Amino acid sequence: MKFTYKIIDAKTNKSQGTVYYYDGNKIVALSNEDQLKIIRQIYKDITGKDMKHYDWRTDAPWYVRFMQAINQKTVEVAWK
Repeated sequence: MKFTYKIIDAKTNKSQGTVYYYDGNKIVALSNEDQLKIIRQIYKDITGKDMKHYDWRTDAPWYVRFMQAINQKTVEVAWK
């Protein structure tokens, strides 16, 4: 299971800016737009499908519940 997500602020309805990638083991906060592009391209080349992306809102914090489910307390940050 691999996917990406953004967190949307419920008050402003805007993205907080960071895109997160779950690689099947851990959540990584991507630090550069090129990281997202290459991850999506490789996924599509290998599977023939687009990688699923979610916009999760702060008023229904599924990202928190997901981190709890995979037992990850904080996200890792991709180095630049």
